Amino acid sequence: MKIGEENNLNNSNPITFFDLKNIRYVWDDEKEDWYFSVIDLISIFTDCTNPDVYISELIANDESLKSIWDSNGVSVLMTGADGKKQEIQTVNIYGLFRIIQSIPSKKAEPLKKKLAELGAERFNQIQNPELSIKQGLQDYLRLGYSEDWINMRLKSIEIKNELTDQWKLHKVESSFQHADLLDVICKTWSGKSVKEYKKFKGLKKESLQDNMTNIEIVLNMLAEISASSITESKNPQTYEENVQCAQDGGSVAAVARRSLEKELGKSVISPLNAKDYFLDQRKIKKSELYRPVRNFILGTGLQFGFCNEAKRVYYQNSYFIIDQIYYHIPTRRLILLKICRKKLNLTELEKFKEQIIFYNTQDKYAHENDAIGMMFIINKKQIRIEYVIPDLLGKEVEEIGLPSSEILDSYLLKSLTDLQMN
Repeated sequence: MKIGEENNLNNSNPITFFDLKNIRYVWDDEKEDWYFSVIDLISIFTDCTNPDVYISELIANDESLKSIWDSNGVSVLMTGADGKKQEIQTVNIYGLFRIIQSIPSKKAEPLKKKLAELGAERFNQIQNPELSIKQGLQDYLRLGYSEDWINMRLKSIEIKNELTDQWKLHKVESSFQHADLLDVICKTWSGKSVKEYKKFKGLKKESLQDNMTNIEIVLNMLAEISASSITESKNPQTYEENVQCAQDGGSVAAVARRSLEKELGKSVISPLNAKDYFLDQRKIKKSELYRPVRNFILGTGLQFGFCNEAKRVYYQNSYFIIDQIYYHIPTRRLILLKICRKKLNLTELEKFKEQIIFYNTQDKYAHENDAIGMMFIINKKQIRIEYVIPDLLGKEVEEIGLPSSEILDSYLLKSLTDLQMN
């Protein structure tokens, strides 16, 4: 078992959907699962002063909880409030919810109600699969995915279901074997196993396909539909023969990938994940200085996603700073912003243009299309656009799907009239 570093109490929690704050947790690389501190859980949902005694009493009242420790738990060194390391009992997400169900406390009732609601929703979806599809659509829209991407993702799910149906027809019934075969397909076309691919994109429990670019997801679909057709055609009778069909399917997509990369001159295997594409409200709150700019960009309704701030890029023996980076979802272009305190002269503008061109040549893996540079001038009274690359958006306005600089200026004047900058 390989336990990753402990996350701090106030870090982003993997189960924020349930608003469980101040629970310490770690990631197990081998089991690919989160583990949560039982003591922290007891402290949140009870008024007891001795969590260890409370846990013992819970087990005495419900002996089935002991199996949670054996099959879903592990002891981990964690940092206490006093700064000292100590052995802490942790459980995975199943164990976490199972313990919550056993806690006879009013504090736990809201979460128990939430779990019951989710259980009822899932029961109804099993009875009526259409509800599950509708819920999936709503979840994707809530996360910021475009309708075109969602339709493609749903098609990929359909293709995967057809593939698993073929495996079942050819004597591969186990879900573990299905996962192994999918791993074979992924490794063959992308050069990475599913685990390696997720690590490359900085993912934990998240779906790999939900974090693929358009090109990646299309290649994965090609690999899986090819494997499905080859399996149907060759009629494999053993698991080893099914593995060969999976490799053959992945090879079809591998050929397509290499051909495309040769034309593009760069890899299509991207480290970007959905968090890079879409707005994270928590990130917006971190910076007061550039919040007005972000609010403006994200408020235009043009499907921008906020990526990050203050990225340093080494250029001509020195670093230049990209103050903010956005992702334009419809065109899959990065928008690089330079925020200045004064109007730049022509020489400085040309240097900025060179920096953006340099960024495009160096950052081959971060996005599918060339980045665009935009410059904002900030003073005490207003923010306005001074320069946009290429050519003030000129001929590329229609292709990129962005408004003219005049329209952007009007957005600024309307939304930032009361701006006060130090």
